[in-house]
Amino acid sequence: MMGKTHLIAGLAAGVASIVVNDMPYPAIVLAGVAVGSLAPDIDHPKSIISRKLRPVRWLASLFKHRGFFHSFIGWFAVVLAMTVLVSPVTSINSDISVMVGIFIGAFAYGYILHIAMDAMTTQGVKLFYPHQGYIGLGVVKTAGLSETVFTVLWVVFMGLGAYGNFI
Repeated sequence: MMGKTHLIAGLAAGVASIVVNDMPYPAIVLAGVAVGSLAPDIDHPKSIISRKLRPVRWLASLFKHRGFFHSFIGWFAVVLAMTVLVSPVTSINSDISVMVGIFIGAFAYGYILHIAMDAMTTQGVKLFYPHQGYIGLGVVKTAGLSETVFTVLWVVFMGLGAYGNFI
């Protein structure tokens, strides 16, 4: 799916989570889920995240798109690396620790949502990397009408869930 689709779906899921769970620091939740929903595409040189984070653009040359970063092991490695890298910051005080934890949790949520969405496409993802097989449901064609329909339905579903607290 396209970056804008991931971003819209991630933000809709973030808003629904904030409303349903009465989460503190909603701006941090939305920032985390937004970055997380774009992060797996760091392996594509023309993705939104690669263009914004030029210093890590070299990752696109090391990994095939929808490979390592679109897998369970990639998700775990990225979230673990973030946690380890920011752990010194969390010792400053408890408020910062809570905010960082919320950001990382929201990031992890947006990231895994991205992977799940790409697994619905005809291209699929290497969910069990380094195993070579792609897993794709073939329900959505990237950049096609089905992606637009999916996005609209997702936003409506998340909105109804937030409104009625039944997601």
